Amino acid sequence: MKKILFVSTLDSKLEESKYIINKLNLNANKLIIFDIGIKKTTSIKSNINRKKLIESSGYKKKQIEKLREPSKMLDIFSIGAKKIINKLYKQNKFDIICSIGGGKGTALFSSIIEDLPLSVPKFIITSARPAMISKICERQNIIVFPTPIDFFGLNYLNRKTLDNYTSSILSIKKSEKLIKKKRKIIGITSFGVTTTAVNLCIKLLKIKNYDSVVLPANGVGGRFFEKLINEKYFDGIIDLTTSEIADEVVGGTASAGKRRLTSAIKMQIPQIVSTGAIDMVNFSSLNTVPKKFLKRNLYQHTKFTTLMRTNANENIKIAKIMAKRLKNKNSKCSVIYPKKGFSDYDKKNKFFYGPKENESWLKTFNKYKYKNIELIITNNHINDTEFANTIVEWIQNNV
Repeated sequence: MKKILFVSTLDSKLEESKYIINKLNLNANKLIIFDIGIKKTTSIKSNINRKKLIESSGYKKKQIEKLREPSKMLDIFSIGAKKIINKLYKQNKFDIICSIGGGKGTALFSSIIEDLPLSVPKFIITSARPAMISKICERQNIIVFPTPIDFFGLNYLNRKTLDNYTSSILSIKKSEKLIKKKRKIIGITSFGVTTTAVNLCIKLLKIKNYDSVVLPANGVGGRFFEKLINEKYFDGIIDLTTSEIADEVVGGTASAGKRRLTSAIKMQIPQIVSTGAIDMVNFSSLNTVPKKFLKRNLYQHTKFTTLMRTNANENIKIAKIMAKRLKNKNSKCSVIYPKKGFSDYDKKNKFFYGPKENESWLKTFNKYKYKNIELIITNNHINDTEFANTIVEWIQNNV
C-alpha cells in the first residue's frame, strides 16, 4: 500500500483531478486529497480544504477575499500549503506527492515541495511552457509529465497521458530511509576541467574504503550538492570545484546561488575546499556574451558554451565571498590552494594561464579568512596526483 498526497487546484482541474483520484485509489492505496484552489468546490471531498489552508497561511479569510489578483492569492496559499505539507511529511502521512497544473499550479507546486527531501518521489503532469518546466527542474528533483494538450476537461488524448502519469506513480517503489552505511560517503564537486583531479580522488578514496558521490558544478549540480549536504547524505566533503562562485560574481550561466558553500559549515560536516575552475565564467553561445566582455580572454568550448577568463578584480570578489561563507567556529574546514593552476586550461602554454590573477585570490582570501580556517598552499596544479593525495590524506585524518 502506498501513501500518496495528491495536490490540486480542484476549482480549475476538477474533471482531470477526479480521473487521477480514481486511478490512484486502486489497490487500496491511502490517498490524501489536498485542495489548493482559489474557489470552493463540493464535487470532490478533499481531506485538506481551503479553510485549513487559509488558517495555516496566517492570513484571515476576509483579507484574502479582498485580493483581486489570483497570483497574490496563490502566493498566500503557498505559505499555508508548505507548512501543511512539511507537517504531514514529519508525521509520515505520505511517501509520494503528486499534482496536476497549468502554469500557476505548476509554479505553486514547485514552491510548496522545496523543503521535502530528495528521497521523496515528486510527480506533476503539466501544460506549463517548456521554459518554465526547465527552470523548475533546475531547482527540484521532480518527475515531470509535460503535455502539449491543455486541460479543459477529459478527452481521448489526455486520458492516455493521465493513464501513463498515474501508472508511473503507482509503479514506483517506496523510498527507503537512510540506513547506517558500511562505508563513509564523500561528496565531491567536478567540472570538465577538473575531471582528472576528481578521478584521482575517487580512486584514492576507494583504496581508503570511502565511497564517492560526484555533483557537477554547473549551477544545478551545486544547488543539489548543498541540498544533499543539508540532508546529511555525506560524511565528508571535497568541494574541489567552486567555479559556480565565479559565475555568481560575474553573471555567468552556471551560478548556484547565494547558498553555495554554506551547508557543510551549518551541518558541521568536515570539508576541504579548493579553487577548481574559478579561473573561468560560463556563457552560452558566443553571441550571448555581454558586449562589455567581448574584448576579454574568451574561449569557445563548444558552439553552445563560451568561457571567459576571470581577472584579478573578479578573483578578489570571489575570494571575499568564499571567506565570508566559510566562517567556521565548530566544524572542520580547510582550504587547499594549487599554486600551478586552477583548471586544465590554467597551466603553462594554455589559454587561461594566469598566475597573477590567481595570486589575487590567494592574497585576498588569506586576508579575510576566518581564523579557524586552515589554508594549505601546495606547489601543485589542481590536476596533479600529489594534489589529490593531499586532499584524500586530509579526508582520512578528519572524516
